[in-house]
Amino acid sequence: MLGPIGFKNASEPYVRFPDAVVNIETMCKELCQRLYQGENVKYLEGPDRIPAYLSIFLENMRKQAEGFKIQQVRQLRTSAQRLQDLCQEIPRC
Repeated sequence: MLGPIGFKNASEPYVRFPDAVVNIETMCKELCQRLYQGENVKYLEGPDRIPAYLSIFLENMRKQAEGFKIQQVRQLRTSAQRLQDLCQEIPRC
C-alpha cells in the first residue's frame, strides 16, 4: 500500500520514512471519517474530525516513529565509526 521504504532499486516507488508516517496518518483519518457516519458523527472532534482515541494513537505513532528514526541514525553512526576503525587497522596487518 505504501510501497517500499528506503529501497531505491525496488519495483515500487520509493517512500521516505517521514512521508510514510504522514501517509499512514492520512489514510487513518480518511478511513475513520468515512466509517463514522450518522449517529457516530458525534464522536468526531478537532480540526481533523477524528475520534479522540485515534488522535492519541496517531500522536504516539509519531513519537515512536521519531524515536525509531533517531535510534537508526545512532546505529548507523556507530557502524560507520566501527568501519572507519577497522579500515585504519588494515594497513597494519
